[in-house]
Amino acid sequence: MKGPGIPFVPPLILIAGFGIGLGLDQLYPTPLKPLAWLLIGFGLLLSLWAVATLLLAKTPIMPGKAPTQLVVKGPYRFSRNPLYLGLAIAYLGLALWLASPFALVMLPVTLYMLWLLVIRSEEKYLAEKFGQQYQDYKARVRRWY
Repeated sequence: MKGPGIPFVPPLILIAGFGIGLGLDQLYPTPLKPLAWLLIGFGLLLSLWAVATLLLAKTPIMPGKAPTQLVVKGPYRFSRNPLYLGLAIAYLGLALWLASPFALVMLPVTLYMLWLLVIRSEEKYLAEKFGQQYQDYKARVRRWY
């Protein structure tokens, strides 16, 4: 097996969900903007930290490529999916900043789709490739936080 077999870039699921939410907002606009910038900034910083950690470990970032090692440092000490978590937090902030309640409603749907179409395959692949090392990591570190 040459990787988890994910044929697309996972953030596209989040972008699609957000786009659907924005489209629905055009039909039913409402105001909502409280912690938007803080969430956007935190989410993007978390995602960048996750990407930097993968780059430093010299393992591919793209999910369709086979990882060269199991990364358990940096934000991966706290979350098995810090890149996706960061993007989801930024998504939440952007939805608030744009006052998009439908994008907010779409967030759980997109997170479920991300789990269904990407994370399950990634975790299955990691379990096969890294065996007990991954099982120990999985028992120690939660998926999202």
